[in-house]
Amino acid sequence: MTAQRPTGPIEHLAKRLVAVLFSATACLGGSALAADVSRVQIQQPDGSLQCQPNSGTPPEQMRAQLTDAGIEVYSARNMSSGMMVPAVCDAPTGRINVFEIDADALDAARDLGFLPPAQPPRP
Repeated sequence: MTAQRPTGPIEHLAKRLVAVLFSATACLGGSALAADVSRVQIQQPDGSLQCQPNSGTPPEQMRAQLTDAGIEVYSARNMSSGMMVPAVCDAPTGRINVFEIDADALDAARDLGFLPPAQPPRP
C-alpha cells in the first residue's frame, strides 16, 4: 500500500493555476512565452483637447508619417496614457497614439518625435 500525499487547499489551488496558465499559453499559440524582442512600442500624444470632439491626430495619420520615413509599422492604436489630467476644457486629454515598430528603427522614430513609453523627451 502506497501512502498518498495529502492535498490541501494550497496544493489544489497551485494545480488549478498551472492548468489555467498552460491553457492560456496554448490558446495564444505560445506567444506569451516567445515575445518578439526585435520590435518596440513607441508613442506620441495625439494632441486631443477636452471639450473638443474629434480633436487630435488619428493613429492612421501618424502611421503615415512613420511609413513615409521608411519605418514599417506593425500595429497602431489610440489609448489613454494612464496619466491623470485635470478636467478642464481645452486641456490635453492625455490620449496617445501607440505604434509597434522594428527596434532598429527606434532612432529614426525618435528623430520624428516619437518616444518609447515612459521615456523623457530628448534634450
